Amino acid sequence: SSKPFAVGVRIEHPQSMINESQYGPIYAKTLPPASYKLTYTTTKNRGVYSFCMCPGGYVVNASSENNRLVVNGMSNYKRDTKNANSALVVTVNPNDFGNDPLSGIQFQRNLEEAAYKAGNGKIPLQLYGDYKNNNITNHLGTIEPITKGDYTFANLHNIFPAYINEALKEAIAHFGTKIQGFDQNDSILLGVESRTSSPVRIVRNEGFESNINGIYPCGEGAGYAGGITSAAMDGIKVADELRKFNQYMHIIFISNREELVYQSLVYRPFRFIRKSHLDKELEEAVVALIKEVNNEILEKIDNYIYQHAIDGIYHCYIDRKNELWKHICNGL
Repeated sequence: SSKPFAVGVRIEHPQSMINESQYGPIYAKTLPPASYKLTYTTTKNRGVYSFCMCPGGYVVNASSENNRLVVNGMSNYKRDTKNANSALVVTVNPNDFGNDPLSGIQFQRNLEEAAYKAGNGKIPLQLYGDYKNNNITNHLGTIEPITKGDYTFANLHNIFPAYINEALKEAIAHFGTKIQGFDQNDSILLGVESRTSSPVRIVRNEGFESNINGIYPCGEGAGYAGGITSAAMDGIKVADELRKFNQYMHIIFISNREELVYQSLVYRPFRFIRKSHLDKELEEAVVALIKEVNNEILEKIDNYIYQHAIDGIYHCYIDRKNELWKHICNGL
């Protein structure tokens, strides 16, 4: 089914400005790079908020399809670049793009195609002062963009529907009352940020199972999370439910949150795969899983599931009452 999500831009400011606003001038140069979280509801009742704020980070061309362009943000461990960046996104819902299950994806793709055309394949960039006045930027101000991927001057107005442009302008002006300088004219806007969360949701029941038996959709791609942390927590919830009715199910966790490996041990996972090593570790896990599954049988008796290793059974037979009898080497 289609679901609400949010789209917008990345905004860049000097990290020193954010530090001073958050810490004050005395501590701004001694404390770690500061972050922020901002929310606002416009006069037309549309939500606007910061998302995935990256202290001392980069704006990244994260395009995944031909002739479409999308940006994201990242910080290295040291968070040591001169700029802070964050997504500023506006909530959209099926009233904006339709109720067909895939209409949100099409809305998303339309924006990404417009961004690609606006920048001719490069990240389209516009200063906030020019964005306010619907003018194409022709020179930078005091802030130098820090990007992974080439950028070019463009008019972001042409990418979005009018209601998104109006909401962003109203919200940025408001955020300027919370963080001094946030709405300065040479703040840098880059587009388009369109992957905040999935625009579709795979429906599941109270037991987290889809209408296809044995399929348990979870996390961000399935439409049940809006970021790394909430996706990890949803995966933990599903694992908890699976363990309630099947103690022998093979569970593989895949996550960038390596600190969650200890929490996952409660559910006795077959593997915990680091997303950064997915290509190598997933193949190894699948090969090991096939070997494991091929050497076991599961038996259900009175709603209980019993697991037996095949190489631990030395013979079995069915008696006249059609009951299966097994002689197992470990004596069980």
